[in-house]
Amino acid sequence: AGPCPAGYYCPLGTKSPYANACPIGTFQSIQLATNKSSCIPCTPGFYCGTPALTAATTICRSGYYCPRGCSDDTCSNMPCLSNCADPDNSPYTLGGICPKGHICPTEGSRGSVMPVGCPAGTYAPTLGMSSCLPCPPGYFCGPKTITPNAC
Repeated sequence: AGPCPAGYYCPLGTKSPYANACPIGTFQSIQLATNKSSCIPCTPGFYCGTPALTAATTICRSGYYCPRGCSDDTCSNMPCLSNCADPDNSPYTLGGICPKGHICPTEGSRGSVMPVGCPAGTYAPTLGMSSCLPCPPGYFCGPKTITPNAC
């Protein structure tokens, strides 16, 4: 049957080396893996959208954040369901659309791992932003501003 290829795992007694693909949200780069635990959660900033991947190479969508183990470009398999509006108090083990007051840009060759608060003088009024907007003249924008305040 041949050796177990990268992207797959072959428990003892497996008849086909292609019987057990690492599932979506994971990858596995070594040959001769013998159990599912050798499938590694997808790398932060990337997603693993098909089974049997040997590397995490597809970046998360701009405006979204992908910690680890994401299976699509918006990390919809691990959505943040509570406390997402206050990322500083939320553990970023879950992903999803970038919250207001924050940005999730593509960072060079990978997507965002976690939201980044807009600095003072800028704001982000909607979900899913990849860049902060400059605060309008006559308004004040502190860090992580969602709506500018009139001076």
